[in-house]
Amino acid sequence: MKAYLIFCSCMILSMGAVCQKQTVIQGIIQNDTIAGQILLIRGTDPFPDSETFMIVDSSQITNGRFKFKFKPANAEIYTLRIKQTNNFTSVIALPGDKTKLTWSINRKESRIASSGSMENDQYVNKMINKGRPIIIDVNRFQDSAAMYKKLGDSVMSRYYSLQNQYWFDSLQKYYVYLAYDKPMLYSSLYTVAKLSKMFPDEYVKTYLDQLPGSLRDSELAKEIKYRRFTLPEELAQVKSFADFDFIDTSFRSFSYQPYLGKIVLIDFWASWCAPCIENFPKIDSLIAKVDKQEFAVIGVSLDDSNKAWLAGLRRLQPGWVNIRDTKAWKGKVVSYFDIKSIPRYVLLGKDGTVINDRLDRNTLEDYILKYVRD
Repeated sequence: MKAYLIFCSCMILSMGAVCQKQTVIQGIIQNDTIAGQILLIRGTDPFPDSETFMIVDSSQITNGRFKFKFKPANAEIYTLRIKQTNNFTSVIALPGDKTKLTWSINRKESRIASSGSMENDQYVNKMINKGRPIIIDVNRFQDSAAMYKKLGDSVMSRYYSLQNQYWFDSLQKYYVYLAYDKPMLYSSLYTVAKLSKMFPDEYVKTYLDQLPGSLRDSELAKEIKYRRFTLPEELAQVKSFADFDFIDTSFRSFSYQPYLGKIVLIDFWASWCAPCIENFPKIDSLIAKVDKQEFAVIGVSLDDSNKAWLAGLRRLQPGWVNIRDTKAWKGKVVSYFDIKSIPRYVLLGKDGTVINDRLDRNTLEDYILKYVRD
C-alpha cells in the first residue's frame, strides 16, 4: 500500500502535444541556510539513473529565490531538487503556464504552496499539501499494525489496520472528489487513470469524449482508454506465454518456441529488488538438480529501463536466460498475472500454459522438483 500511495505525492503526467509556449516556474525558499543550485528534473525521480538526460535546467538560488523558463512540448510532471541535499518536491508544468512557489523547509518538514496556476492549485495545494499529512498517518498506522502483529497483539494490530484502511479509503475518495469537481485539469485526468476502478465505465467513456483536444489526444487519455476498454479484450485472447512480447539482451524480439516441450519457471524480478536477488541461489540450486532438456528458467525483468536491467545482469550474472517487457509495470503480462509485487514465480507446462501462477519462493524448489520428477 505504501508503494501505491507514492502516487499521491509523485504523479507522472505525459500529455499530448500542444503549441510550445514559454513556461515559468519561480519560487522563494524560506530557509536562510539554503543556497547553491536547484535542479529542474523531468519526471518524478529526484535522483534519476541518467541525470544528464533527465535534468532540464538548473537555477542559482539567490537571496532564497530561483526561476526557470523553458518550453515543454506538453503537460508533464517535473521534480525540483536542491542540489547536494535531499530536499525535493514536484510540480506540473503546462505550456505557457506561470507558477509561483513558496517552499518552506525546516528540520521537521518541507512544505510548498503554489499560486498563479489553476493546475498547481489543485495538484500542489490540494493534492500534495492536504494529502501529505494523511499519507504520513496511513504509513504510520501500517507500521504500527505490522509491529503489533509481530508482537502477537492481534487486538492492537487489527485496530491500526482498520485505521490504516479507513484513512487510505478517505484519501482516495478525496482525490476522486477533486477529479469530479474540476474534470478538465490534467491532474484530474491522472486521477481517473490511477483510480480507474472508482469511476464507472459510462462516466469514463463520456469523460474522455468530452475532454478538450489537447487532453483528449494526450498519451494519458489514450492509455486510459486502452487499459480500460481494449486491454481486457486482448488479455482474453491470451492462450499461452508465447502470446506476450519481450526483448532479449540484444534488444531482439524474444521467441518462446525453443521452450515448448519443457517445463519452464518464469521469474519476474528487477535489478533493485532485494528479495528477488536473495532467491537467485535457490534458482541456481534448482537448475543443478533437474534435466536441462526437461526444464528451463526464464527471468522477466520489470526494470524501468534497459540500462538498469543490463547493469543488473552484469552485476549479478544469473545463470539463466533473461528477457524484458519494455513496458515494465504497464506491460500486458503484468496485467495478465495481476502482479502487484516481486519476486513472482509462474510455472508453465510444456505447451506454455500456466500450471501455477503464484509459487511460494520459500518452497519453490520442492514444488518444482516434485512436479518435474512426477
